[in-house]
Amino acid sequence: MNQKVEFVPGKTIIENHIPVAMKLVKEIMAANHRPNKKLTVKGTEDIMKKTKYGKYILTEQILPKKLKEMMLDPEKRKRGTRILYLDDKIIPNAFYLSASWWLKPSGAENEPPPHSHEFDEVLAFFGSNPEDPLDLGGEVELWLGDEQHLIQKSCLVFVPKGLVHCPLRARRVDRPILHFSTAPASSYSKKES
Repeated sequence: MNQKVEFVPGKTIIENHIPVAMKLVKEIMAANHRPNKKLTVKGTEDIMKKTKYGKYILTEQILPKKLKEMMLDPEKRKRGTRILYLDDKIIPNAFYLSASWWLKPSGAENEPPPHSHEFDEVLAFFGSNPEDPLDLGGEVELWLGDEQHLIQKSCLVFVPKGLVHCPLRARRVDRPILHFSTAPASSYSKKES
């Protein structure tokens, strides 16, 4: 069942999967380009104060220091925008999750170096074409061990604990690509290889 939700900043929209996400990309980008503005669902603040479980709804962009510094770089904001980040410092007992929209190809200077984790990780890459949700709308290069993978379809990638992975690069972006990573860990950490 569709229901109206008013987003701030922005306008009232009808929730409807990918088309809604595309409309939100513009609002999220606008919020990120004005550091004093925060993206919230109107009325959520009151719900969170008055309800037992509202504390589990994250509507603010609360970033670790390193990510916050990255967001200040205007060149990096042109290529993509961090949506939300979660770990147990933000919501106690939560696991790590980071979500971003990729808007333009990334350069070599933005590639994460090869690394591994002490936990399993899931990487997600979703296209934004509502007519064909499996079409990535671009090409992502991801290294798993010594194998190069060129991804052109929406996908989930399971990265087992200890597997060296990356570099990771958006080689081509025809439409925004939603990327997120998550792990059953209280916070993000890596061991560079």
